[in-house]
Formats: sequence, C-alpha cells, structure tokens
Amino acid sequence: MKTTFWQEMRDEGFILVDAPSRKLAVFPNQSGEVVLASLDDSTTHICMIQPDEIGEIVAALITAKLDANAILDAIEPAYEAHVAISKAMGVA
Repeated sequence: MKTTFWQEMRDEGFILVDAPSRKLAVFPNQSGEVVLASLDDSTTHICMIQPDEIGEIVAALITAKLDANAILDAIEPAYEAHVAISKAMGVA
C-alpha cells in the first residue's frame, strides 16, 4: 500500500524529495487542506495543514534553512579536515 501511495504521489508530480528511504510530498486533499506527507526509513507520516497556516510555515522553513546553512558552513571546514586526515592515515 505504501508503494502505491508514493507511486501515486510521483505520478501526480507531488513529490519534492524522492530518495529510496526518504520522501516528501505536498498536495491538496479533498477537504481543502494541504497535506505534507513524508517517508522516513519505511514509516510514512501525514500532516494536514490549514491553508491559512501556510504563510507562517513557509516563513519558519525559510528561517530554519538560513540557520541550517549557517550550521553547515560552520562545520564544513572541520569535516573537510577530518576527511583529509583520514585519507592521509589511509582510513578513508
């Protein structure tokens, strides 16, 4: 059943992330809600969102993206150093 659901989401063009163990889809349902569906390690989660809540959610997503990018930028040099050291030691 999960495969059918995700294939339907794919066929409708609703999937935003389509990795083997991680999926994300956004679509309207028949009740006038926006549905956020996610698959994480074989577990599907469904969240119904009222249309008037979307603006606040989009704003929070943008803020979280900016914060996440800052975190990635801060840890990237340490990760690159770790990879270089691992390669030099013959570990990677």
